[in-house]
Amino acid sequence: NSHFRSAAKVAVDIPSGLPSDETIAAGEFVKTDFTVTFTAAKRSQCLSPIYEHVGKLFIVPIGSPPAICDSNPNFQLNLTTQDDLRPLFARRILNSNKGMYGHVFVAGGSFGKSGAPAMAGLGSYRSGAGLVTVGIPKSALSTVMAVRPELMTEPLEETATGRVRFAESGKVLDILKKMTVLAIGPGLGTEDETVRFVRKLYEEAEVPAVVDADALNALAETGLPKTEKIRILTPHPGEMSRLIRTSTKEVQADRVGVARQLSGESGATIVLKGDRTVIAFPDGETWVNPTGSPSMATGGTGDVLTGMIAGIIAQHPKEWRRAIIAAVWLHGRCGELGAEDLGEEAMLATDLLDHLPEAMDEVRPAV
Repeated sequence: NSHFRSAAKVAVDIPSGLPSDETIAAGEFVKTDFTVTFTAAKRSQCLSPIYEHVGKLFIVPIGSPPAICDSNPNFQLNLTTQDDLRPLFARRILNSNKGMYGHVFVAGGSFGKSGAPAMAGLGSYRSGAGLVTVGIPKSALSTVMAVRPELMTEPLEETATGRVRFAESGKVLDILKKMTVLAIGPGLGTEDETVRFVRKLYEEAEVPAVVDADALNALAETGLPKTEKIRILTPHPGEMSRLIRTSTKEVQADRVGVARQLSGESGATIVLKGDRTVIAFPDGETWVNPTGSPSMATGGTGDVLTGMIAGIIAQHPKEWRRAIIAAVWLHGRCGELGAEDLGEEAMLATDLLDHLPEAMDEVRPAV
């Protein structure tokens, strides 16, 4: 009757008819407004499209033995909340200076693609990094300098097609000795010298590295090396399919599984972008991000995320895991706020950063 249809619907554990581990319902199911589940979120409750049918999710501890939780990968799936981020966003001390908040080096750009590293650099700055330097081929230098005067630049020798030369890898490795974080890939291109440049920095840079875009394609071409350094790969499903040599359809069918497998095999942290971005750490710990909007389906949003991850790590290098989780949540929240302000079709990647102050205020601890 009409009273039943208008009443709030609450599920305990999982709505009737919905699977717990799969992301496709086999038949009819109940769509609820609220779901109360226990110990940890079930995979289907976190991922598209099932999450749309569980309503607001509450996770309640019921005393599950820690030994079981620690050994079972199903219990290592975490859904990011604002409370998970608050430790990173306390108000700064009054006696602050830019040297306290890290220096990000962005290696990217090529002829015709200088906007990508500039957006990454802006993402780092807006996220709070103290300093940002963009290393870019000489011919693209003026474009980056014109984007924002705050962005410092480092000219790099280039090939005849306007890509970074492999010979510049030694110079960049020396520069990185004075940096906090490397962000590499936006707009870089994938010709042979640049591919070798990426691999050398990936293998030898001592600082944490956020790897995106053409740097991912370069590693997919040569094979992803095993690493014990802090490496954060940020593929979209197409880039992920190239890294693991499978179809995008198979990636999307098991986003948690493929992210965990690649992270475990490579030693890198995987940030598999998309609706409900998956963050998989090499030890199996996995997070699913609940924020985001279709408005973010536009060029450059991935470059902004790369910069945001690098920028927050630069400020909190000892809490680099939480920094990644925070950057992904904030990035998605900016997309939601931008859509409310501009609509889903009109938003640009750089509009995300205009909404970052509001998103950050939502995760600041109470004074």
